[in-house]
Amino acid sequence: MNLLTKRGLSLERLQALLDVAEKGSLIAAAKQDPVRQSLISRQLRDLAEFFGTEMVSRQGRGVVLTPAGRHLATLVREQFKALGEFHADCEGQPVRLSLVSARTILNWVVIPRLHPDFVPGVSLDLLHERSVHAANAVEDGRCDLCIVDRLPMPRTLKRRSLGSIGYSLYLPVGLPGASRLGWREALAKLPIALPTAGRIREQLDPFLGASAAHIAGVPGFDSSLNFLRTGCYAAVLPDVAVAPAEAMSLRRLTLDRAGIKPREYFLVWSKRAEENRPPLARAVAMLSQRLAF
Repeated sequence: MNLLTKRGLSLERLQALLDVAEKGSLIAAAKQDPVRQSLISRQLRDLAEFFGTEMVSRQGRGVVLTPAGRHLATLVREQFKALGEFHADCEGQPVRLSLVSARTILNWVVIPRLHPDFVPGVSLDLLHERSVHAANAVEDGRCDLCIVDRLPMPRTLKRRSLGSIGYSLYLPVGLPGASRLGWREALAKLPIALPTAGRIREQLDPFLGASAAHIAGVPGFDSSLNFLRTGCYAAVLPDVAVAPAEAMSLRRLTLDRAGIKPREYFLVWSKRAEENRPPLARAVAMLSQRLAF
């Protein structure tokens, strides 16, 4: 069927569906404007009639997208991005792509390697998100690329290994006991900065001392590094966070026996988006090379 021969489909109607998907509700998409809300409702009904399936369903006092509505929103999001990138290319403007990953990767792998012409013709927006959510964001088109550790990947996504990152216990050489303690004794006895939550903390909790007074709970590894630099705390850190010159004043203890193994990280993107969006394909090729570690 030729879509142009049937009434009810338009860019405005598709944008209305995308607005509901992005904002999470019809009311939010309408910005609390009753007139706008009525218009969006009518546009969603038009789309339902055109495709022969409902785009939204009632939930309490509001509406949510149906599986068909979510699927269509993903297709629309991808096509709108492709059109926007084509328009930017025609005007000689850079294309904006989003790269989402954990803070560890952004702070110590991506940001140190960025420069204005990192990917010619492309500007990167960096976003922080946990691996499982980052992969979902790429799958439904909310983000363009992500860097995540090994996860079950949907078949709609492609991935390329960037390398593995190990995690170690670092001790300032001037910290009492730092020169003689093993990793188990150091975790139990020394003042130590650790993330308050996450897989690393969960794996190390059984080895920590009974008293919590010596543990500084921090929101992330960047804070752990700042505690380490005071010379008064040990810290568990990804090895990429410690510069070679800084490592000379530290004692490094591996944590393999604590069950903390190196993690392999992957650049992930959508197969369909790569085929339809040349700037994304260029970014994948360049990032795969320049972010490898």
